[in-house]
Amino acid sequence: THDEVPFAQRWIGDFGHPGVEDVDVFHINSIELAGDGSGDYIVSARHIDAVFRIDRATDDIEWILRSDEITDDPKAGAGAVLTIVDDPLGGPRRPHDAIRDGDRLTFLDNRTATGEPSRGVTYMIDTSGPGAGTATLVEEFLQPNGQASAGLGSNRPGPAGGRIVNFGGGVQPHAIQYDAAGDPTMTITAPDGGFPYRIVWYPKSTFDVTELRSLAGGTLELPE
Repeated sequence: THDEVPFAQRWIGDFGHPGVEDVDVFHINSIELAGDGSGDYIVSARHIDAVFRIDRATDDIEWILRSDEITDDPKAGAGAVLTIVDDPLGGPRRPHDAIRDGDRLTFLDNRTATGEPSRGVTYMIDTSGPGAGTATLVEEFLQPNGQASAGLGSNRPGPAGGRIVNFGGGVQPHAIQYDAAGDPTMTITAPDGGFPYRIVWYPKSTFDVTELRSLAGGTLELPE
């Protein structure tokens, strides 16, 4: 229903159809396996300001994290809408790159068209414990210049328990790496603001230096 889509968009000629308005109602921008062996999916949908879990076997919506109370949905069970706790901004606006890590849920909250800063967020999801039916904000990294992003972005694990937050398109700086204490250790900027889709950290051991030099067309000799 209209109430479930607070940020529906029309794109005119943007997808190879000159003069045609493409209506983008949901804008699903990430689908990840829940990672617990269930086969369930964690889905981020930018234009309904929501992240939700889908039961792969039944197609039912197990839970929904969103800014506004969703209207009745025959696919969602009773109590599927999580109550947001300890979040001063009241939940996501234009989320991107949602990933489940145990009982935690991480994503980039773009805050597009809100006048509020984009942020990398982590929520503790409780569906059966003492706080059943809640999503509690436990970590937040705000874009340091207070800028909302136009879209995209990511919030991924960094080295030694830290995070690397890509604050989305058109902001400066557009990415910061934080250590486990939440202190910044590296900042990435681009002359035009940049529109990075995702930034993922890999340890050096992932790469073979000789292979990288070879495939880059450079020398296999070590630099002097």
